Amino acid sequence: MAPKSKSNQDPYFKPGSKVEIMSDEAGFRGSFYIGTVMKATRTPEFTVRYEKLFEDEEGTKPLQETVNEFQIRPIAPREKKREFKFSEEVDAFHNDGWWEGVITEVNENGKFAVFFRSTKEQIEFVEEDLRLHREWVNGEWKPPLEGEEEKGEKEEVEEKGNKGSRKKKKLSEEDEKEVTKEVKRRVSEDFFDLIDIDSFGSDISLFLRSAMNTLSFDGLLYVTSTDGHSSGGHHPDHSLAAFGAYVRPMPYSNEVGLRMLIGGAVREASVLGYYITPLFSYYSYHGPVFRVMLRVNRGKLLENRHYGFITYCNNCGNSQEFSWAELGQISCSCSGSHGSRSLVISGPLWTGPLHSAAYIIK
Repeated sequence: MAPKSKSNQDPYFKPGSKVEIMSDEAGFRGSFYIGTVMKATRTPEFTVRYEKLFEDEEGTKPLQETVNEFQIRPIAPREKKREFKFSEEVDAFHNDGWWEGVITEVNENGKFAVFFRSTKEQIEFVEEDLRLHREWVNGEWKPPLEGEEEKGEKEEVEEKGNKGSRKKKKLSEEDEKEVTKEVKRRVSEDFFDLIDIDSFGSDISLFLRSAMNTLSFDGLLYVTSTDGHSSGGHHPDHSLAAFGAYVRPMPYSNEVGLRMLIGGAVREASVLGYYITPLFSYYSYHGPVFRVMLRVNRGKLLENRHYGFITYCNNCGNSQEFSWAELGQISCSCSGSHGSRSLVISGPLWTGPLHSAAYIIK
């Protein structure tokens, strides 16, 4: 016996109701298209007809198909006026549908750069083509509307759709080969808010990129290392291969271990187009154990800020931080402007704060 559905009793989904339809086809996931409910049955399935997707090239025959109840929802609301912010989850009107993405840049020209996880594209939009991303849960929109709802939303969506229409089709076999494995994975899998990596003695750098690629934006990465030999400067060749830092013996090796771990994450993140912010760092002599919690976002570290070199003078005990631009000027005050044989250099390492006081207090 076919399962009964509660959705087909919902007034929002009666025949003739305007709805948004979520596509589950490769290349279209993460998008919603406007349509009309044509038929509701006693099962969890609905027959819908799209407004701006067509079965023919001429655009004369609207596409009609059967979808599951979890694929439809009412027309999403949006505020009459809203100030969008960096890292907010939004829906952007693109190619006749609303596509889920995240704001990665707020530009001075009033436009917003939106990154789409499903296609790994970043596109600029004006404010009128954006709305806060919401989920339809148990008959309610979450998060709820924060201000006055924009009137005539349905008509505006239809008017936007008149700017152009296209045929909805699956990827051809030839196109399928051109789509990278990474894109296929990101299309078909979920993202995580927090990932905890403990490599149990293995090279932690082997797991960083994979973890970052499965984190949601503004997600947290909790990383562990037990490599006390590298942080102590006993295996500089290994620390260079694993963390991208040539570490020499220094009296504060515990702190160096944390900075080496964060610096390695900074390097891997920059390769993928991300930047990180350390929120919490911890060292335990038992192991030893180095633990850091990092926030990952889309963007880049400005001008190699907080990613440089640390020196220690075995003669006077002075320690200094040097940027990449100062590499040819490294010296210690005890030896004037000339280099000293007693000077030990390690890096590149993370040279910024090890904690975020605001985050810890919160």
